[in-house]
Amino acid sequence: MRTAWELKKKPAEQRLMDLTNQKKKNGDSVSTDRPYKRSFGLRSSAMNRAQTIQANLSPHFPSFAKPMQISHVARKFELTLPKLFCDAHLPKKDGMIVFLDENDQSYNINYVVRVRDRFDLTGGWRSFSTAHALLEGDVLVFQLIEPCKFKVYIVKDTRLTKVDGPNRDRFHRKPIKAAKTEPEEENSDPIERTRNKYLERISQKTKTDRTTPIRKPARDEYASYSDSFGTERSLEYSLLDGLTIDSEIPTDCKEKYYGLCKSRNMFLHENLVQGLNGKLAVEMISETIRIADAIRAVDSKTAPGLMEGWDKTLKGFEEIGMVVGFLRVRIRKLIRVFREYRAGIELKRIERDEAEEERIALNVKLWRVENWIGEIDAEIDALSAKNESMGPVLKEIACAPW
Repeated sequence: MRTAWELKKKPAEQRLMDLTNQKKKNGDSVSTDRPYKRSFGLRSSAMNRAQTIQANLSPHFPSFAKPMQISHVARKFELTLPKLFCDAHLPKKDGMIVFLDENDQSYNINYVVRVRDRFDLTGGWRSFSTAHALLEGDVLVFQLIEPCKFKVYIVKDTRLTKVDGPNRDRFHRKPIKAAKTEPEEENSDPIERTRNKYLERISQKTKTDRTTPIRKPARDEYASYSDSFGTERSLEYSLLDGLTIDSEIPTDCKEKYYGLCKSRNMFLHENLVQGLNGKLAVEMISETIRIADAIRAVDSKTAPGLMEGWDKTLKGFEEIGMVVGFLRVRIRKLIRVFREYRAGIELKRIERDEAEEERIALNVKLWRVENWIGEIDAEIDALSAKNESMGPVLKEIACAPW
């Protein structure tokens, strides 16, 4: 007689065999109607990008990064804020906080202080999570810009893996095809590479999670774009993950940014990390232009500390993928030349300070000598007065009988 384990084992093996035998016609993907979620292996990548964004935020406003777990974005839809942060910056009573997303749209969120000062988000968090299609593995950067008001930056984890879960209706049920990579040709045109990247996205009809509304150019618009940086019209097709960002760049920055791109023969934002919010990318472009203008305006009165601040800002942009190394090289050269010219002046200032200290020491010594002379003069005057009173005594001695 077969045991209970054998009775249970056979259906399991049969199900496993059925799943193994499922094949797609093209043979390079797995067919399934189950939903997808973020893979665990890429959470560190999303967190690294979030920490880079957090490092470039203003230090005057406290912030923290929070990775999303399955209970945060599905099932219970409960999110617990860090206790140390809440103890330092939030009132210890039930209330309401405001989340401001990257499109400046506000969401009212109720939070409850539970046992052991645990701060949980309740009403409103589910709507925020659903509106931004948050998934396990995404990372949110919260910046407290006003009392009980947060600016929220969303870092998407773009890779997907097959699992069961309650968010199945958010994703298409098409199979995920294996990515095909080809070696990049040396000395290839960066404009052509960007154009091909865009056309590939159009052919795959890939959806984007970006929240900033960005215009998609038609294919025939690339006629002038694929040539070179020969005309300013090329800037109108600057891409970020296959989407144009020209409409988001301030008008006064476009021409200057085009000049920088032309000098490098590539778009400076071409290598930005994927999943970066478009509005944040535009802010980085604007700040890069501001620093470039400041570099052009450097003179002998510019403080080296100010230039070092520019270099730190550009270093943060460079870590995210912005091509600003040539600006950093220019800044370091300016600092070096500035310090070389100032070295002689600083040396003479040190010598002058030493001479000033010596003068002060001599003045103190002179003051002491003058006081000493004054004391001696006083003693002389006292002795002179005493000698005048000695006249009768001397007369008496002189006139005494022999």
